[in-house]
Amino acid sequence: MVYVKPPSKSCRPPISDFVKLCLEMKKMILTLAGLIDNPFVLGILVTGRTIHTFVMHRLGQHSYRVCQIGQAEVVCSLKSMGLFPVLFQTILKVKDMAATLAEELEQAALGLAKTESAHDRPSMDDGTPNWKRLKMWLSLSPSLLPFYV
Repeated sequence: MVYVKPPSKSCRPPISDFVKLCLEMKKMILTLAGLIDNPFVLGILVTGRTIHTFVMHRLGQHSYRVCQIGQAEVVCSLKSMGLFPVLFQTILKVKDMAATLAEELEQAALGLAKTESAHDRPSMDDGTPNWKRLKMWLSLSPSLLPFYV
């Protein structure tokens, strides 16, 4: 999830950008909660010339924890080129965590497919088996999938 706000925008919305990002991350984590154990979601918030990266974990049924992974200044001139290693390292942390999430999703998909093929389990509320729900979710929600750099 990425939320970008241009530096020239000065009007204050009733809800902060961080809260908007967290609400979107919560929607995503609720989607993942039925698919994998211990789901987490990554977020990037760009405000002005600063990038903030976050991770949200689900602690319980109605409790979530958001932690800031890193913060870096955007390289926008030759003078600020020295900040590039910090920016790169911040994005690399998010990429590594996204790769871990992708592996967990892949293992969940394989596990659901094996379970469904071994014996028929009772279907979910809408009558669709878990492995089909995961396959449909992955095909319809590419924006929720981790990115690779």
